[in-house]
Amino acid sequence: MDVVNYLRRIIAQWRLIVIVTVLTAIGVGGLTLMMTPQYSTTSTFFISSKTSDLDVSAAMASSMYTQSKVLSYTAVAASDAMADAVIQDLKLDMSPTELQSEVKPTNVFGTVLIDITVTDPSPDRALAISQSIARNYNPVLSKIDATNSDRMAVVASLLTPAALPTAPSSPRLMLNLIVAILSGAILGVAIAALRDVLDNRITTEDDLRAVTKSPIMGSIAFDRDADAQPISIRSQHNVRGENFRHLRANLRFLNTDSDCRVIAVTSSAAGEGKTSVASNLAVALAESDFSVCLVDADLRRPQVSRVFGIVGGAGLTSVLIRQLDLDVALQDVGRGLRILSSGPIPPNPSEILASHHFSEVVATLRERFDFVVIDTAPLVAVSDGAEVARIADGTLLVVKHKYTTDSHLQKSVRALQSVDARLVGAVFNCVPLQRLDYEYYDIKAYTRGPAKRTGHRRAGTQEAEPFEMVNHNAAHFDEPAQPALSGKSGDSNRRS
Repeated sequence: MDVVNYLRRIIAQWRLIVIVTVLTAIGVGGLTLMMTPQYSTTSTFFISSKTSDLDVSAAMASSMYTQSKVLSYTAVAASDAMADAVIQDLKLDMSPTELQSEVKPTNVFGTVLIDITVTDPSPDRALAISQSIARNYNPVLSKIDATNSDRMAVVASLLTPAALPTAPSSPRLMLNLIVAILSGAILGVAIAALRDVLDNRITTEDDLRAVTKSPIMGSIAFDRDADAQPISIRSQHNVRGENFRHLRANLRFLNTDSDCRVIAVTSSAAGEGKTSVASNLAVALAESDFSVCLVDADLRRPQVSRVFGIVGGAGLTSVLIRQLDLDVALQDVGRGLRILSSGPIPPNPSEILASHHFSEVVATLRERFDFVVIDTAPLVAVSDGAEVARIADGTLLVVKHKYTTDSHLQKSVRALQSVDARLVGAVFNCVPLQRLDYEYYDIKAYTRGPAKRTGHRRAGTQEAEPFEMVNHNAAHFDEPAQPALSGKSGDSNRRS
């Protein structure tokens, strides 16, 4: 995977990144507002030595002596002795340890300057503590340092007195929010990258090609109204319907190199839309004036009869057990499309589909129709789909966007290879509209339908009519036409 494609996958999770960033900012902002404001004030001391000698050597010795003492005198400002002196001076109700935590002395590197910063929730008390340290600094130094003699005394001179703080030094809300937003964004990107690494669902065409090693015959747009209107090809102004016409065109080009007229449509697992793809493909082929037979060979969860609203209780299995003639079982829905529904659900679907009689039925349909589209069971759970793919001219593998996993897809490919089935390509189903390549026209304008016409239509012209189904064979059957072969009532309209 190249860097650009990987970045696109990370950016596609922008909602997650935004949510993590916002939650981080809200959390940090809430904690900041809950914190007690702290006020800081700083005083600066100049450390110097007093000597009675005025010669140069004595001055140099005094300077070196001061430099050697400055680091030690810095620590004195936060010592126990200084804390006791300040507490007694101000009569504070706090322990020496608590006071020491509020005092932070630092030495300016390379100088004899000492900065003493006092931080306290009260600005007045912070100033009072800082002033008390200034008053008690030299007395405490004299008590601690026995070498601080009158001949070479080291003193701390107040260079910059502390001032009353007018604004809290912490917490700094804006700074914390900026840091939180940046940290949240980085955390969100990291989580998105981790999800992408751990997510083994097929999300791009590159993922699909890498696993199947076969071309993508078509990408079908996601449509939330597909359940209410499963035959998208009926509408002439529908992106999903146009996708199926594109799939039809690719299959017709495929026939220039090989005779691929019996097409098995399967998937890795249930719920990937194989029945929808098979049904719309059959209608799309019939729309081009081909004679087409759609066979529902999913003998476990048949759905074709539900999609077209036709009789499902008599069909393929009825023909295979010789309870019904093939001509009677075929239901004409108009425009050159006939449907062979599943019929009663048998107890042994795999054995029935592997039978010689099923191969003969498919061969008969191949002779009578230009195209035979067979909707069959998923490949991973059962062997039915592989048995049908074995006798078909080619197999279309339906893969649902962000649903099918690469492990299931690999198992499906191996299942087809095990029976020497020909995988002609994959169909990428339920792809978000923005991922489809429709840059050459305006998608919104395309999906709105035809523009309103003004004036009169030119004489001798007519608009193409959408595909309409007419069931000419409905009178042959009374649902249910046949009992289930297992002796139990078969429900042919269960959802796949």
